Amino acid sequence: MKFIFHVHSNINLSTALATVDFLKLNYEDVLFLLFRGVGTNVTSVNCIVMDDSLILHNYANLRALKTKSMFLNREKVEIIDSVLDEFLKGDVFTYFCPNTKNPFYQIYLTHEKCVQINYIEDGFDAYLDKNDLLAKFPLKEHYIDRLLSLLMPFFESTSSTRVKYGRYMYDNYGYSKSRFFHIGKGAFLHSNPNDRFHVPINYKANINSNVCFVFDALVEQEIITHDSLLHYLIRSCSIMKDELKVDTLAVKFHPMQTISLRAELISIMSNFFQVEVIEDSVILENYFIASGGLKVFGFGSSLLIYASLNDTNNVYPLYTMIDKSDYLDTRRPGLWKKTFSKMKNINDIQVIL
Repeated sequence: MKFIFHVHSNINLSTALATVDFLKLNYEDVLFLLFRGVGTNVTSVNCIVMDDSLILHNYANLRALKTKSMFLNREKVEIIDSVLDEFLKGDVFTYFCPNTKNPFYQIYLTHEKCVQINYIEDGFDAYLDKNDLLAKFPLKEHYIDRLLSLLMPFFESTSSTRVKYGRYMYDNYGYSKSRFFHIGKGAFLHSNPNDRFHVPINYKANINSNVCFVFDALVEQEIITHDSLLHYLIRSCSIMKDELKVDTLAVKFHPMQTISLRAELISIMSNFFQVEVIEDSVILENYFIASGGLKVFGFGSSLLIYASLNDTNNVYPLYTMIDKSDYLDTRRPGLWKKTFSKMKNINDIQVIL
């Protein structure tokens, strides 16, 4: 049996490493498939850096229909299969992934040698209850999905038997019930407690300031516009400076944020604070859990959840400052409100004002 982990974020990486040790897996039997430049310094297990185009490709959705990208599916599937087959050498494998609704992950679970799917924590979605998960990712089949399911089997290049949407984020796949592995104690509460495993971590990082600002991909994920982000960042910095007497700030950017946007944001924050940029390689989720006495600000990043897991940290979600009319994704503030209301040490910036 081999064990293959999908890694595209620091939280994936943290959970994957902790899970390998928790399950006492033979390192030689483990493969990390690395995306988005995450985990490239890992040496304890087998690692392969994968091309990000594989996970960014539109396999089966409205954009795939408009751009006809689904006719390139077979090319992507063959690349993935070649990596798997080279590592497996005829053996079977268990796949550890964030979810199985996305068509990209379906490619792995439909591989002929995949015998089991387990789930590893991947940020915000792991902390939603089942009702919120179903609201965000409804089971009802979209008409586009239905159309593609009828159209794609007529074209071999679409790899229709390998690329499809799952019915639910965390369905059971394999010879036994799927298990859930997480580093945050409040994760996967929608699952059966007997199938849920908290994997402990220890972590240190060289960060000078005890005040942190964590960004999420608000613009990239079309939650608010670029101009709105700049507007609310300036407002936030002003409040932090004048009301909370913040002088120094350690800043962590989201992996999806471009170099040009990061420079723009640093320029704004430098007008208010002495800014320290936290390197992308720092696994801040682990740092927040292991460290205490921090003040952590951010609009709605899942990193705020991890900061709240340490009782001595103070957490400030700033999404409440954003006017409802400025949201492109109108569901997001409701999800944030419901999630953060369950967390400890949450401070409402509006109350401070």
